[in-house]
Amino acid sequence: MAKDKPRRTPDGRLETRSLDDMLKQAVDNEDLTTLPGYGRPIDLKGYSTSDPETRVASKLLGDNQVLPQPLQDRIDAENLRRQADDYLTVEDEHLQEMRQRIQPVATAFTAPFPDQQTVLEVLQIESWPSCLPKPTDAELPRLKSFVKTGRMLVEHMSKYNRRVDIVVCQYLERLSGYNECVERVAGQIPLATGLPAAPTLRAADPAAEEQTARTRLGLPLAALPADIEQRLERYHRSVSPSIWQRMTSFLRSG
Repeated sequence: MAKDKPRRTPDGRLETRSLDDMLKQAVDNEDLTTLPGYGRPIDLKGYSTSDPETRVASKLLGDNQVLPQPLQDRIDAENLRRQADDYLTVEDEHLQEMRQRIQPVATAFTAPFPDQQTVLEVLQIESWPSCLPKPTDAELPRLKSFVKTGRMLVEHMSKYNRRVDIVVCQYLERLSGYNECVERVAGQIPLATGLPAAPTLRAADPAAEEQTARTRLGLPLAALPADIEQRLERYHRSVSPSIWQRMTSFLRSG
């Protein structure tokens, strides 16, 4: 196998600079500004017509704006990555809107309780959920309204958590398509020898991407007990007994 001839300067001396160094010096010295077509888009109409045997096929591809497969795969990969990131951005905004709609329901739910400890005891949970505002010891509403608010809160929070899981799953599916394109690009033969290699596309790590997505979307909302209606009903009856319970207690005490 023949070795490449060493590069030499115009005066015949060996060229010790790398291609990157030569290009950098040319840019710094503004040597490239004198080249024809400087500052204008590169004309690629004749890109694929150098070989007479494929001239007709290359003209058909050019007339129909069909790129060589290596370039098309790279463009497809970059588009898929951008689409995945855009999807995550849009869904993140949608989830923030969902949290804003949950807030007034959560406020109405905790307001009648005297303190946080009472809420923890009624729900039988250990730590205070970050999505719940502090109680204000407001007037206790009617039983049906009190229980309905708790049920709505559980439904909203469950819907939010399900949406987070769906968003992460669909985001990873989009990255899977991106990884398939990256794999095709990695296995392709360069378009032409001697041309500088294009930047390497890095495949997405599903585990790392999932962690990044969940961190960006925020932690899931704390799960409240499924039997919250029964718990709230018992609490309501204990702090606001019915007229019959009050009469019974009065008669017993008398």
